[in-house]
Amino acid sequence: TRDATTFNDVKTKLNNFPSSFALFQKRDALDLITDIASQARCAVWIKAGVMYIRYLAEEPAAVAEIVEDEVIEQSLTIECSSTDNLATKVVAQWKPNYYQTKDNQMIVRYNVRQYGEKQINKDYFIYNIEALVYKAATFWLIRNANTWKKLKLSTPLTRLDVETFDGVTIDFDY
Repeated sequence: TRDATTFNDVKTKLNNFPSSFALFQKRDALDLITDIASQARCAVWIKAGVMYIRYLAEEPAAVAEIVEDEVIEQSLTIECSSTDNLATKVVAQWKPNYYQTKDNQMIVRYNVRQYGEKQINKDYFIYNIEALVYKAATFWLIRNANTWKKLKLSTPLTRLDVETFDGVTIDFDY
């Protein structure tokens, strides 16, 4: 089943980004849904048999604030994401229509000077409008061409209200 609330919320946010496509080969349903969501700058996940979706291209509102006193002692670590999996160049393939047999290609680069050129290829089959391919490819490239700080911590059960992809404010003195 799907969570109607999150799907309706995302639907309104994607009104200005129409996607029109056909599938020409059979794919695993969950992999296909995940791929479509990713191209639309969304994330999907399943919890207790219910599928949820979140639009990632906007800053989420904080649903919780975690203060220093709530962190279980010696559980806090701060790490940086690895540079091994960075992508600084995306070669995006897409088609404006199905009369065209060969894919159009769009190349987008970001942070090449800092990390070197690390290329990935991505088929944006859900879009037939160049500007939307550019928007989606740029969104993922900026996320994938940077290193990120990762804050890992444990809290008491009072923080069970925080869900996947929720915005959280961290309020520590250091």
